[in-house]
Amino acid sequence: MKHRPVIPSLLLCALLFTLLSGCGVGETKPFADLKAENIASADIYLMPPNSTITIADDAGISELAEILCDVTLYERDDTGQESAGQLVEVTLTMADGTTHSIGAYGDYMYYDGVCYKAKYEPSEALNAFGNSYYKELPDKGTPEEITPGFIGIGRSPATEAYEDPWGVKLTAKGIAQAGLTVVCTQQDGAPAGDLQHGSSYSLEVYKGGEWSAVELLPMENDLIWTLVAWGIPSNNTVEWTVDWSWLYGELPAGIYRIAIPIMDFRGTGDYEEKVYYAGFELISLEQDEPLTVSCLHDGAFISIPYVSGWEYSIDEYEGGCMSWGVSFRPTGEDGRIKLHFWDSFGVCGTGLEEHEITLANGFTAWQGTYDDHSAWDFISIETDKGNVVAMTENVDSWWPQYAEAAMNILGACEIEVLPD
Repeated sequence: MKHRPVIPSLLLCALLFTLLSGCGVGETKPFADLKAENIASADIYLMPPNSTITIADDAGISELAEILCDVTLYERDDTGQESAGQLVEVTLTMADGTTHSIGAYGDYMYYDGVCYKAKYEPSEALNAFGNSYYKELPDKGTPEEITPGFIGIGRSPATEAYEDPWGVKLTAKGIAQAGLTVVCTQQDGAPAGDLQHGSSYSLEVYKGGEWSAVELLPMENDLIWTLVAWGIPSNNTVEWTVDWSWLYGELPAGIYRIAIPIMDFRGTGDYEEKVYYAGFELISLEQDEPLTVSCLHDGAFISIPYVSGWEYSIDEYEGGCMSWGVSFRPTGEDGRIKLHFWDSFGVCGTGLEEHEITLANGFTAWQGTYDDHSAWDFISIETDKGNVVAMTENVDSWWPQYAEAAMNILGACEIEVLPD
């Protein structure tokens, strides 16, 4: 973090604020009389992930003004510069042309480049405000494009969220060497309170048959995470981006998982915390080298070709799974096509239309569509041990554009079942 020079006139301003704003001895409220109309523009800088966001909406400016009115500074304290964690800094351009900066750092705040001990609640409110913009704006906080030569593949158990006691499942998408997007699904389960996640995370790598912590980059000070928390809504899905370039750098090829602590919060001092994981793999791809994405369990093997512009995940077998296999979708789209092995697969219900098809690879299959859906619902290939079934999930938004390419990928799948 850069050390900014102390400007003597600011100390005089701080004294005048103390005398005129009715603060207690040793307290300064530099924005006590601030109103939204006094602000011409405002930018939020977050470090990490080193992103700058311009607040363009009137509601956001009004909320920011209310938060800043409560900012309370105490004595100057440069020890705040020795902390590690996330800084949220707001730069204000006032209607009269002057500028001010205020940065939130837990119990410390930076005001126009000077570090002060500060009242915690307004600091944390400013931090949460900044991060809400980071999460909501679609063009900010997006992980970098995958470095040429590397692709990222999600790896998660083939279980569903509702099978977890808290109804939580994490998966990864947009996987790059320097970051990814965490997808948190909550469905049913029985948490006692409100589910929340914070800013903290860690990375682990799979080597020699066991998981171990990924080595951190050298740091001058101890790592401290902010205490901000975001709610996980019931029976819904939320996403947030993680950029670890400042903490781990760019990861080499390997199998990894990101660990996210999730809290079941019931009240002050009454909570339980569990660590959930989203697995992923980084693969080095040589030029013109063909790559397949595959999954093997209990003598059954499923493989599909890697095609640029599509993202993939491996849905690994875990005890009790009804199915397992691989999934794919166009990069950046929602939904997916699952190609899973089922020990037993059957269909029922009204409105089902089935007919036999032959895939490009020569496999004969049954294709089923319910209620005139725009995309088929399943394609089932029978094997000696069970069925390999392709199923569409929430693909309607992209199916018209990508249907032919999706069928080409399915038509190149490889299936092998070894005898018992």
